[in-house]
Parts: sequence; C-alpha cells; structure tokens
Amino acid sequence: MAGETFAQRHLDPGDRIAEILCGLVMVLTFTLTAGLEVGSGKGAERILLLAAIGCNVAWGIIDGVLYVLDNISERSQKARLAKAVQAAPDDSAALELLRGHLGAGLLSVAPTDDRAAQDRLFLSLRRYLEVATVPSMRVRRDDLLGAVAIFWLELVCCLPGAVPFLFIKDPVWALDVSNAILITLLFVAGFIWARYTETPRLRAGFVMAGLGLALVGVATLLGG
Repeated sequence: MAGETFAQRHLDPGDRIAEILCGLVMVLTFTLTAGLEVGSGKGAERILLLAAIGCNVAWGIIDGVLYVLDNISERSQKARLAKAVQAAPDDSAALELLRGHLGAGLLSVAPTDDRAAQDRLFLSLRRYLEVATVPSMRVRRDDLLGAVAIFWLELVCCLPGAVPFLFIKDPVWALDVSNAILITLLFVAGFIWARYTETPRLRAGFVMAGLGLALVGVATLLGG
C-alpha cells in the first residue's frame, strides 16, 4: 500500500516490534557491559562503535535466517493438515482433525459455544481444503524480503545508539549517552506498539522500556 515502509510491507506489527525489541536488547546488553572491558584508552570509542554495529549486523543475519526457516516450518504444518483433511475418510474424521489443530485458537475468539455452529465452520473449512493446493516447502520471495526487512530493522534500531561514539571522544561519556538513547528508543517502541494493542501509550512505553531492561539484565547475568 502507498505510504508503507519496506518493513511494513513484509512484516506484521508483531514481528516488527519483536525485532526492534530484540535489536535494542542486543545492543544494550553489549553497551552496558562492553565499557567495563574496553576501558577508556586510546581508540576505545572506535572499538565500541564497531562492536555495537557489528553485534546487530550479526544478529540481523541470524534472525533473518531463522525467519525464513520459521516460515517454511509453518507452511509445512499447514501442508500436513491439508493432506490429512483431504485423506480423511468422512466428515467426522475431518472435523476431529480440524478441531484438534485449529479449535483452541479459532474458537477462543468465537462468540458462541454452539457446537453445531462450530461444526458448520469446520465443515466449510474442509470443503475448502479438499480442493486447496498444498503450499510449497521451497523458499519464497516473500520469505527473503521478510528476512531483509528483519536485518534492516535490527541494523537501523542500533544506529542511533552508535552515533555518540562518532562525536564524543570520551568513551565512558559516549557509552552513557548511547545507553540513554537506546532506553529512550525502547520507550518509543512501546509507545508505537500501543497502536496495535489498544493499550494506553504512556503505559506501553514504560512497560516496553522496563521489559527491555529486564531482558538486558537477564542476558547480562547469564553471560549473554
């Protein structure tokens, strides 16, 4: 659609927020601990800059590959369900398959406990699946574009935190400014996320910042 960004076209809101949160947590985990090891010697700010960017470049590639594999796995599950429904000997067997695979998620938002209405819904799904084409397990163009979008998000979200290392020569001061920027971005991510969850924006911002810092703490304590 016109006006959409590349990431909006190829990732849903949940994926976008998850990748931004992951990217910010990764670089914060690095910047909050790296200063203790790098110190304040000559060239320390350049080492921190390169390492902060390199951290998210690496994880952007890793998460992109995992995204492609996850998409293939999801299509595989759908293909197995479609084949099982197509091979079902009768409506009763097909209904049991569909109820077992889709019931919990699909019926959790249904406004009725009417078993007959639910069965009609699953029967209509069976009629559709009987003539549906089983999805291919091959890597698709959309998979690759989604992986690129993930890489781009994780790279871009760490760049504001890298800017202080370009202009502040004191690595300790640059590190403090960088961390403040990254924590602020966690708040902004939560503020934006609230649009999709009907959550009060300020509350969502503080929750996201707190959650991000908690995850950084866990990663740091476990040696991440």
